[in-house]
Amino acid sequence: MSRLTRPFNTTTRGPIILAVFAFVLFLSGSFSAFAQDTATPVPATADTSQPAPPSIGADIPLTYFGPAPSSLDPELVGPHQLLRSGTLDPTAGTITLPLYRGRLEDGRAVWYVLTDTTDQGNADALGLNSSAKLTSAAVGQAIRTATPEKDATLTFEAGAADEGVATLEGATLAPALRDVTVGHDDSAFSAVERIFVTINGPTGAGNPQRQGLNSALLGEGRGPLNVLGGIPTVATDYSPLWDVNLGEWTQEAVDKGYRSRVTEEFQILGLVQQGWITGPGGTPYGSIGVVVNCPIVWRFL
Repeated sequence: MSRLTRPFNTTTRGPIILAVFAFVLFLSGSFSAFAQDTATPVPATADTSQPAPPSIGADIPLTYFGPAPSSLDPELVGPHQLLRSGTLDPTAGTITLPLYRGRLEDGRAVWYVLTDTTDQGNADALGLNSSAKLTSAAVGQAIRTATPEKDATLTFEAGAADEGVATLEGATLAPALRDVTVGHDDSAFSAVERIFVTINGPTGAGNPQRQGLNSALLGEGRGPLNVLGGIPTVATDYSPLWDVNLGEWTQEAVDKGYRSRVTEEFQILGLVQQGWITGPGGTPYGSIGVVVNCPIVWRFL
C-alpha cells in the first residue's frame, strides 16, 4: 500500500458512508473577545493560532510538567490526534495517510484516502473520524456509490464546493457537494456542521488578533483562521461537510473597537444577535450555500 501527503476528493457509499478526502485544519487558540485591532507587535513568524506551553509564567521548565489530561481521556483538555490512521507532522502541518487503489466502472484507476465514516466500530478499528451526519449526505449526486470487489478494492460509479472557496483554501473543487442541503445545522437529517468565516477581521502579520479573508488574501499568516461548530470528542454534531456561514463586522463595530479574533460558535452568534456582525454587505447572517469538505486531523486543546 502506498502512502501520500496530498488529499484526494472522492466519496463512497456501501453499508456505511465513508468520506475519502482530507486535509489538515487546526483550531485557533482562545483570545479575549473585545480586544482592539492594534496590539503590541509579535514576530511576524509567530503562529498565534497555537496555544502557549504551560511553562509560560512558571518557575519550572516545560519538562517538569506531566502529560496533558487528553493523553488519558480524549474528551479532556489537551492536544489530541483525531484522525489516527496516518502519521502527523505538526510542524509542517501535514498528515501522511494510506493511499488506496480503486477503479471506475470503465476500468480506469482511481486513488483515494479514508478519513470519516458513519460506523463507529469502523472508525475505531481504522483510526478514522466518526460522523453520523454523513448518513444524510446521500442526496442528489453529492456522494458516489462504490461496490466492494473480491480483491478488497472498490469500483466507483462514474460521476465533487465553490470555485472561490476552493481557491482561498487551497482545496480540490468538488461541484457535486452543492447537492448537500445547507442551512439546517444540527437539525434532524442535516449532513453538515457550520464553519464560521470572517471577511474583514483584524489584519496585520504581527497582530495576535489577525483573522479573516482579507488577512489571508494579504498573505499575513496561515489561512483565515475560521471557527468550527463542533469536532470529534468535543461535540456530537461533527461532520466533515462544513456549511459556510460568512460574516462581516459592521462599520459601527469597527469604529467602537469591538472587532477582534472570534474563536467560538456562540460568541459569534451572540455578536450577530447584537448586530455587530452581519452577512456580507449588511445582509442577514447565515449559510451562503457553500459546502467545504475538511475532515479534522488534530485538536490543539
